[in-house]
Formats: sequence, C-alpha cells, structure tokens
Amino acid sequence: MDYNATLTIHANKPATENDDIDDVMEAFASYHPAVGDAPACPGALKAVITLPAHTLTQAVATATALAAQVGDLVGIEVIPTRMWDRREGLKIDDVDFVGVSEAAVRLGITPQAVRDRITSGRLPGKKVGRNWVVSDAALPR
Repeated sequence: MDYNATLTIHANKPATENDDIDDVMEAFASYHPAVGDAPACPGALKAVITLPAHTLTQAVATATALAAQVGDLVGIEVIPTRMWDRREGLKIDDVDFVGVSEAAVRLGITPQAVRDRITSGRLPGKKVGRNWVVSDAALPR
C-alpha cells in the first residue's frame, strides 16, 4: 500500500539559504516530493512524499528516518494515499462514479433496482460511506 507523509522539517542548513528546497527535493527524489515553506512553522519546510509500506507503522518509521537525513522533524502526518486523494478531491482509482439516483435515470429503472443489481453483482458499484456509487463507465450515456 502507498502512504502520503507530510513532513515539517527544520533543514540542517540555515533557512535563509535558497537551496534548502532543492536539497530536500533531491534527498526525497525517489518519493515524488512536493516541497515548500511551512507557513505554520517559520523557518521550516513542508515536504509531502509518497512511499510504499506494508503498515502505517512502517510508513511512519520510514518517513521519520527520511526526514532525519535532511533536518530536524518538527511534525508529521502519514495517511494512506487513497485517503489523501479523497481529501484533496481527487478521483478514487481514477474512475468517475455516480450516485444511485443518476444511475437509475440513465438505466431507466428505479433506485432500488440499481441497489439490487449492485448487491447481486450485476452492476459494478461500491459503498462510499452510507451510499452506493456506480462506475460511470458501466452506464449508458
């Protein structure tokens, strides 16, 4: 599973040096970094990286070790990348989904019939919170 870690770091070099961001970007290059100033912590940098791990504990340990290579870790947040993507408003699995009501209109059936098809496996769908959603690609235009 992939995790996203948001690291707030005081870089090893003084924050006044312009190449701090470049140094952190280079150190984290294998982890698809996004690095910038950390507004909540003057003089610190905020780095967001994506890393593979088997467990959250492993992801936290890896992110902590990576941060130690470039400076003093001030703060850390580690969450599964899928959760990060949802929080950032990105599509889940790069698939567009529609609700049961829209699926019913497009199929010309009732919302209950859509739910019945989903639960019987005749229509691809999944539960998001308390609601079912259907893959847009599985429906007629």
